[in-house]
Amino acid sequence: MKQVAAIMIAILTILTPQGLFSMTKDSPIKSHAERAQENLTAAVAFLKENGTKEGVQSLNDGKFQYKQVRKGDGKVCTENTTPILAYKGSFIDGSVFDQSDNISFGLNQVITGFKLGLVGMQVGEVREVYIHPDLGYGTGGSLPPNSLLIFQIELKGLK
Repeated sequence: MKQVAAIMIAILTILTPQGLFSMTKDSPIKSHAERAQENLTAAVAFLKENGTKEGVQSLNDGKFQYKQVRKGDGKVCTENTTPILAYKGSFIDGSVFDQSDNISFGLNQVITGFKLGLVGMQVGEVREVYIHPDLGYGTGGSLPPNSLLIFQIELKGLK
């Protein structure tokens, strides 16, 4: 019977790794709400510490932070421009959830935190942005609930 229970838990974990349940070492099953609270706590702690680091700028009560990695020398991205960029999105633990090179989209098509990261960038600039869940996907979407998102963004051009 224990083997059947272990198999069922494994199946649930495989089918819903970021949905209703997840496995941890300490607890066989965690609810979506428990994971959301843990991730939110981790996000707040990360931003609090990160905000004290040299070169990190904080906006929106510390819920959005960025660090300029490389200066740009071109035109400035505004809310009305369409950026051409390369980016890599990762979590606090460094695992990458998305990346793209030479992609273009309107700023009305992205999460608030990503938009904040782009507006004001100059072509050629590279920024690392840190986005609190309130300015990201929150508890919705396909990512783990209340994940802090870290993006490395290079603005390659504007349309």
